[in-house]
Amino acid sequence: VGGDKNSTEIEGLQPNTNYTLTVRAVTPDGEGDPTSIAVITKTDSIIVTVKDIDSSTIQVSWTEVNGTTSYTISWTKFGDNNVVLGEISTNATCARITGLQSSTEYNITVCAVKNNETIACESTKQYLKADAHGDSWMVIASIVMIICLVIAIIIVCIVIGCYIFRKRQKKVMLHEIESESENTESKKSENVANQDSVL
Repeated sequence: VGGDKNSTEIEGLQPNTNYTLTVRAVTPDGEGDPTSIAVITKTDSIIVTVKDIDSSTIQVSWTEVNGTTSYTISWTKFGDNNVVLGEISTNATCARITGLQSSTEYNITVCAVKNNETIACESTKQYLKADAHGDSWMVIASIVMIICLVIAIIIVCIVIGCYIFRKRQKKVMLHEIESESENTESKKSENVANQDSVL
C-alpha cells in the first residue's frame, strides 16, 4: 500500500473466519515494528424460502453459508415459539418437513452450524394451506345438515297442518251434530203441536 494511504480492502477472505492482520511502516531507512490485530469476518446471511407441498408437508430451502459444516432446521407454531415441535440436521441446503397440521401458521428457523457452533440463523413464517378433502367433507356435511333441517321443517309444517285440519274437521262435525239435534228437537215440537191441534 502506498505511503499516502492509511486504509485498504482485503478481498477473497472466508466468512466467519479468524484472521490476524499485521501492519508495518516501510521507510527509506527500513521497516518499522509490526502491529497486529485479530479480526473475524462476518457470516454470510441465510435466505430462507418455504413452499407448500400438500396440507401437511412443506419444502424448506436456503442459501449456502460458506464454512458451514451442517444446518439445523427447527419449527414451532407461530406465536408459541417456546415449544419446538421438531428439528432436522442436514448437510444439504433443503429439507422437507412432514406431519404438520393444515390451516396452521408455523415459524421455521434455519441455523448454520460450524464445528458444533451456531454461526447464523434466519426465521420465516409459513401458513399451511387447508386440507382440500377436509374442506370438501365440511361442505358436504353442511349441505346434509341443511337438507335435514329443511326436511324437519317440512315435517313440522305437515304435522301442524294435519292438527289444524283435524281440529277444524272436528269442529265442523260438532256443528253438524248440533244442527241435527236442533232439527230433531224442532220436529218433535212440531209433532207435539200438531197432535195438540188435532185434539
